[in-house]
Amino acid sequence: MTTEQSFNTMPPVEDLTEARRRLFETAIQLFGASGFHAVSVKDLMTAIGQQPGALYFHVASKQDLLMELVDLGTRFHRTQVRRALLESGSAAPDQLRGIVAAHVRAHLEYRDLARVTIRERRSLTEDQQARVADAHQETTQIFRDVVDRGIRNGDFQVPSPELAIRAIASMGVRACEWWTPEDPHPMAEVVDQYSTYALKIVARVS
Repeated sequence: MTTEQSFNTMPPVEDLTEARRRLFETAIQLFGASGFHAVSVKDLMTAIGQQPGALYFHVASKQDLLMELVDLGTRFHRTQVRRALLESGSAAPDQLRGIVAAHVRAHLEYRDLARVTIRERRSLTEDQQARVADAHQETTQIFRDVVDRGIRNGDFQVPSPELAIRAIASMGVRACEWWTPEDPHPMAEVVDQYSTYALKIVARVS
């Protein structure tokens, strides 16, 4: 696996051994291509040249492996959006552009992980879904707060803030399903254009 493939599969994780990183990257690729339930422990371990039982040296189960991947994707996304908010100044339009850019970039830069996080969250147990819910809800609240602030300040005009937020979030989520590095539209262009579309959705006042 090349450095470029590793970069595109998952973000850097502190204290992750090379063996676990290889397992995580392989799982992201297989789960993303075939779905969590279609990939057996044997499929997973064969892909990295190990016996099926070797999985349990790294994680308690295939289910726990999925949990770690979804948690990684959810927390990474939250961190990027939170950082963008802090770096975007105090004006609501600038904040919205910044957090939407971070939202879209997170889904494109690590699109394999994003697809697994989005598609396979439903495959988590109820307890596991509850464990990742806080990070997801915090990210949603950041969007909600920025849009509400823009409405109060007169920067935005939108009849239904919640629908606007859902539309904006959906753009970024869907982008990882169609975009690839070979796409004629570079990542930076997609990120910039989607940020502009987001401002149009909330009807920015010029």
